Amino acid sequence: MAAMTADETANTAAGLVDEYDGILDAAPLRQGDIFEWVGSAYERPWRGLGVVVTADCDMARNKMDNVVSFVPLLSFEDYLWHVWREKRFAQQRMLALGELTRFINKQLTKLGRDEITSQAVEDWAALGNVAGIADALGISDVNLRSKLEAIMGRYLDLDAVLAGRKPDRLLLERACEHLKKTGQTANEFLAQDFQSTLSKLPGDVFYLSQIREQDGGVFAMLRHIRQCGLEEIAVDPDQIRFGSASARRFARLRAPFKYALTQQLARVFADIGLTPAYDERVKTSSLRYFGEG
Repeated sequence: MAAMTADETANTAAGLVDEYDGILDAAPLRQGDIFEWVGSAYERPWRGLGVVVTADCDMARNKMDNVVSFVPLLSFEDYLWHVWREKRFAQQRMLALGELTRFINKQLTKLGRDEITSQAVEDWAALGNVAGIADALGISDVNLRSKLEAIMGRYLDLDAVLAGRKPDRLLLERACEHLKKTGQTANEFLAQDFQSTLSKLPGDVFYLSQIREQDGGVFAMLRHIRQCGLEEIAVDPDQIRFGSASARRFARLRAPFKYALTQQLARVFADIGLTPAYDERVKTSSLRYFGEG
């Protein structure tokens, strides 16, 4: 047995256990196996990584008719961008738009002109011409123009991070510049704010801190359970090499994590009690369909 590295020794002493084992042989596919789509089949964020959730006994007896159920795994970056981003910045954007709308309408009122809607403010701000807006509002005071620039800059940065189509760290940092505390960097804000998110994830998300050495963790999206053909996941490199599979298995969750994930998956889809009236209707459904006599 190879000697443990310094990190492995420290982790063992701290009671930490790696969540996965690497798989190099062609062992049969099992529950908890982690795979990655390859080639044209790879499509972020939902078709990048997955973890098999079909029970071992079902696969051993082929009860699933060569169809495998799996849960998509979102990378740290993809979860930040496609899930957390909307929840974190949507309300802040609306607050910034409200502030900008109130500022503009206050200036319009001073000019004796009608107020405009938030939608009209959005369209105006989208032009990105702060000086033009200041001139149209008759603002000549330097301090007032600076205030308009600050309010509009906040709104535009928050709007941009929500409008971005691909993960963009710079857009995240620019948006966080408006939310961070004095003396705090945008990266420090992101690290602390997202750490708070990790400590209270919703019940349909299961976080795995590592599934291979170079990864920063993945999020199992339990409510998005999907299926693929058993033959689509290669357990032998030759299956990829000769084009008979579109994903490759590279790791397997260790027992405590595999069972914790499937237990949480079961909770997500646990039975919900229905009314006695519904139960009675189920009992009589065949009579109603075929007639009672």
